[in-house]
Amino acid sequence: MDLLIDLATSSWPSMRAASLTAIAHIDPDTFLTVLSSLDADAHWSVRAAVAAALGGLGPERGSARLHAMLDAEDARVDPAVLTAMAAAGLEDAAQVLTARSHHGRCGRPDGGRQRPRAPEGHGQCARDRRRAPAASGDASAWTCGHAVGARDADPSLARPALTAALGDSDWAVRVRAAELLTQLDPASPASPETPAPELALTGDALKTLISPPFTPTAYIDTTAGMIEVELAIVDAPRTVANFTDLARRGFFVNVPFHRVVPDFVVQGGDPRGDGEGGPGYTIRDEINQRPYMRGTMGMALDWRDTGGSQFFITHSPQPHLDGRYTVFGQVVSGMDVVDRLKQWT
Repeated sequence: MDLLIDLATSSWPSMRAASLTAIAHIDPDTFLTVLSSLDADAHWSVRAAVAAALGGLGPERGSARLHAMLDAEDARVDPAVLTAMAAAGLEDAAQVLTARSHHGRCGRPDGGRQRPRAPEGHGQCARDRRRAPAASGDASAWTCGHAVGARDADPSLARPALTAALGDSDWAVRVRAAELLTQLDPASPASPETPAPELALTGDALKTLISPPFTPTAYIDTTAGMIEVELAIVDAPRTVANFTDLARRGFFVNVPFHRVVPDFVVQGGDPRGDGEGGPGYTIRDEINQRPYMRGTMGMALDWRDTGGSQFFITHSPQPHLDGRYTVFGQVVSGMDVVDRLKQWT
């Protein structure tokens, strides 16, 4: 326990989050004592982990702290807090969720983000989307709906936010909102608006896509070193074009790798950093014959055709990913850098 308490002040956010979570599981009383001696963590992911841990302590011990955390300036913490309130069985959880949806706190002030689901492996994923489905600004409407449903509250409390989400700018959110509304009322299934059609390519852009003049290379500059990736322009032309366009616009500058799973994948490309961010649109899958070997780069998804900016690189062969996620690159130099990457670097 002493080691865990020492690690709660580590310089690495992931270590602080893991140690506090472990303390909460082993000894809730010690966890609360440690929290009382610490200021609110500077990194949002640690605060989110604290909220999740408080959700398992019941309403009496978690209520005051969870309510206070709703005032956090960083909107990415809210989904974890709202879900923890529901998990803890707070009497006013449904009312809080509804109030925040009415005041835009469960809306989408960031202009629309994708719901990129990281590939699953070794029993892990970037975030458990059944626990905290999506973070959009503060929390998406369908996060609110899941949290309300988690404690069997009056389903009507979730309907206003979910109905509003049917017209969201993000197709993925529209689909999730429709699914939840249908669960609330199977007799009246909801249908989301269809996704916006992709822009048609013409002229030189179409010619380049069909017959690329060269194989592009991406250089990913990280705190651990440089990673060189040969992009699969022939096998995934639209995905490569999207990736290179984002890179040229500076989209990936100072965007950390928010997920690292040893012997599986590293994942980046999320400007929010919580596993839920993207460019504000989705692209179609380009499933091809390329296998997931060591150093293969793929597009992260929630489900089909929901790629955008998040990508992952495999540490080792992952045949269970073949034919499920678009392969659009292969590391040709710098796999030692990939192996050294740590979360948030």
